[in-house]
Amino acid sequence: MLCLSFRIYRSGGKIISEIGTIIKNRYCLIEQIGQGGQGSLYLARDMELGILRVIKKMPMEQKKEAEYMRRLDYPSLPGMVDYAEQSGSCYLVMEYIRGKTLQQCLNEGIVFSVKELFDFGMAITEVLSYLHTRNPPIYYGDLKPDNLMLSENEKLYLIDLGSAVNGYEDRVQVLCGTDGFAAPEQYQGRICASSDIYGLGKTLEVLGGGKKWRYFFLRPDFVLFLLRCCRKDPRHRYQDMEAVKRRLEILSGKKKRKKLVWVFLLLGTVAGYVSFSLSPAGKICFDDALSRTTEGYYSSVFLEGDAEDRKQVCEDMEDRLQKLLENYREKECQRRVLLLLAANSELMERPDRAAVYYEQLLLYDPEFGEGYTEYGLFLCRQNRKEAARKLWKRYQQMLGESDAEPGNATKVRLWQKEVEESDEKEKEKPDV
Repeated sequence: MLCLSFRIYRSGGKIISEIGTIIKNRYCLIEQIGQGGQGSLYLARDMELGILRVIKKMPMEQKKEAEYMRRLDYPSLPGMVDYAEQSGSCYLVMEYIRGKTLQQCLNEGIVFSVKELFDFGMAITEVLSYLHTRNPPIYYGDLKPDNLMLSENEKLYLIDLGSAVNGYEDRVQVLCGTDGFAAPEQYQGRICASSDIYGLGKTLEVLGGGKKWRYFFLRPDFVLFLLRCCRKDPRHRYQDMEAVKRRLEILSGKKKRKKLVWVFLLLGTVAGYVSFSLSPAGKICFDDALSRTTEGYYSSVFLEGDAEDRKQVCEDMEDRLQKLLENYREKECQRRVLLLLAANSELMERPDRAAVYYEQLLLYDPEFGEGYTEYGLFLCRQNRKEAARKLWKRYQQMLGESDAEPGNATKVRLWQKEVEESDEKEKEKPDV
């Protein structure tokens, strides 16, 4: 039984200055630039070459990092220059990279775009793939913005291998990591490739400001990617970096992708259902029926398949949803199924059919605010600005003096912004 199999880094404790110390009669420590649970980081001057280096001072029991660095050679890892043991400590001498950590960028208020997140994700995936394919594999174990350095020429480096371990299947070992980024299994002393994938998902989420709702509307497929990376059960995550890389290539547009982006809207709608107690004549409750009906959206065929695979799933889904529409006549059930049918049609690239379902929904329930909002955003995605404006007026007339539904306010603001921007562009057009 393990008493402790996981360490969490915490700052604090007395720091003893070693500025001015000369290592190996060559490297003079001139400034402390970092302090962590695995050692201290110094900026040093190479007195022979007259250039700057970075030196990490570690206790002797942590010298494994130097052993890793000695046998690693990858462009996104800082190069090891020299090594020394002195006064009971070991010193790892590395190339000096001018730049900032991504955490420093966040602290300065920098907001990263979705494209930048994709670029970071690809760079991280490639270097982790390199580590995972060593023999034996090396698992990084402590991925976070603090350990990612962005150089002055915009190149991303993975720094600090102090928490890295060799991967041996089923071996329980003492691991290090950072609370909030470490995978759940690391707390039990176990680590695997998907543990680093969990760290990747958490890191990208933090780099995006930790605001999943922001990406829900901009790139819902990206949110789905993050959710899968961060599943608690490692079996439900991506299993290797190649699978992560393929998904990022599709998300970033480097590989052709169809309109999979709105799958998250479908999943979000499903997740938002309330349970109904509808069980006359042995009929199962709506919540259970809906979950069974929409299982196809979670399948590997849909999430990882090509366009034809997804189209087939969507066609099958439409038949299943139509049956739900026939069997569950309560108003809330009808609303939700019609919303799903519309979104499913959009996934099939049948906007004409999606519009019919939205119109059917508003005809069935002219006071359903969420129906107006989803329809309005759909029209904006289809670049049907005039239709979106007209629907906005209908929506305002329906509301009258009342406010938008509280749970729907974010989407309403997004729709309103699209309409207002469209109005401004119309005003800017020159008169003919």
